[in-house]
Amino acid sequence: MWFRGRASAGGRCLGRGAAACRALGPEGCFRASEGSHSLARHHPRSPRSRPAPNGAAVRPARILAAALLAAAVAVSLSGCDVVTTARDLGRQLAGGGGGSAGAPGSAGGAASGYDDAIDDLQPGDCFADPDDDWYTDVVECTELHDNEVTARIDLGDAGSDFPGDIRVDKLSRAACEKALVDYDGAPFAESTLDYSYYPPDETLWRGGDRSVICYGYSWNYDQLEKSFQGAKI
Repeated sequence: MWFRGRASAGGRCLGRGAAACRALGPEGCFRASEGSHSLARHHPRSPRSRPAPNGAAVRPARILAAALLAAAVAVSLSGCDVVTTARDLGRQLAGGGGGSAGAPGSAGGAASGYDDAIDDLQPGDCFADPDDDWYTDVVECTELHDNEVTARIDLGDAGSDFPGDIRVDKLSRAACEKALVDYDGAPFAESTLDYSYYPPDETLWRGGDRSVICYGYSWNYDQLEKSFQGAKI
């Protein structure tokens, strides 16, 4: 299994299965409930409660790199149009066809209707809650949005062994809480913001991507109207 729900500071897996993998099970996300997992639909983030995260997020653009190369070689030999990006490959796997990406927010053939790959998120990007674990909408921070990326942080040195999901989640949680405080400027205990993250899984780690994508959002899930960088809210 190479995709997981994105981790939240509240300890719940928020992401739903990638569009190409939905046949593996129902859409939804899993949350911890007294040691067991139950199916919870949509995004049941738990504000202000922070048990250990139970999920981690796949970032399929990097994971698809090897498959992309193989697909490109195969279609080149067959005379078909070459898939040029991981995003295009994801769309083909999801039944949406290829083609170049459209403007942010346009469907462009993506099964989710979003155009911006989760894996491409960078500090300062403001984005909508993803439909799935593949795509989101990156928007200007002056537009209504749900989340803002606070940091991308390497969790290990080049050549280091994958430390395991539990250790990665622990490192991600500590790094992203600090990233939120550094980015916003308010002490975490006094902040009106919460944090979550997309940590690397073992496949990404072995491929050289050991970075966790940290982001913040309003703890009561209100949409944000501007960047909170330096806002001390």
